[in-house]
Amino acid sequence: MAGKGGMVQVLMDDHGLGMFLDDVRKNAIRRSLAGAINGVIGDIRKAEVKALPRYFTIRNRYTERGIRFDRAKKTDRDPSGSVFAAADHGGRVGVGVGSYLEGQIEGETKHARKGRYVAIPIKARDTPTRKTTPARWPGRILSRKRAFTINFKNGDIGVFVRVGRRRNSRMDLWWIMRPAVNIKARFPFYLIGQKVAAKVYPRHMHDALSHELARSRQKARQASKGPR
Repeated sequence: MAGKGGMVQVLMDDHGLGMFLDDVRKNAIRRSLAGAINGVIGDIRKAEVKALPRYFTIRNRYTERGIRFDRAKKTDRDPSGSVFAAADHGGRVGVGVGSYLEGQIEGETKHARKGRYVAIPIKARDTPTRKTTPARWPGRILSRKRAFTINFKNGDIGVFVRVGRRRNSRMDLWWIMRPAVNIKARFPFYLIGQKVAAKVYPRHMHDALSHELARSRQKARQASKGPR
């Protein structure tokens, strides 16, 4: 604003405004999207991990480690990110906790390798929280003196251990061995993610956009003060 000749003149610094609008168009919106996406991704992963005990018996952090995420990059033209089930410790695709979680999310038929069986613990995991250590694996159990197998008519094999020395002593079923096992989908991974995203995205987008617009205004203000 300036005064001269009995007149007050209002001037608009369109250079600063142009800088602001140009930065918003080229950068602020893209950075806001990336920031909002990363906020949503963080909240989704927290919700997925928090929900695990409702669907799994948690003995350690093995299952939790399988829920990973890729952050959106603010430098990308179309920012995107994801939460996903991944092979543990960078393992091969289809190996480790990632493939285990995928089966619980999607459902699957788990086939044993040729000449082998899928082992289902019975007495080997007689309580929900018991860890199935190597000492309780089928091969180790069968190395015991009173261990033996029974072939069932349906093709399963039972791994038993006789309790006591007499032939009529109680027999404990430790494992059932099957050529294949059908696993039902039981972890609502996608539903949890959708509900969380719908709830928190507006807040994250508002916060990210406010931050980036303030940043653009600051850049435009500094540019308008500089030499031209």
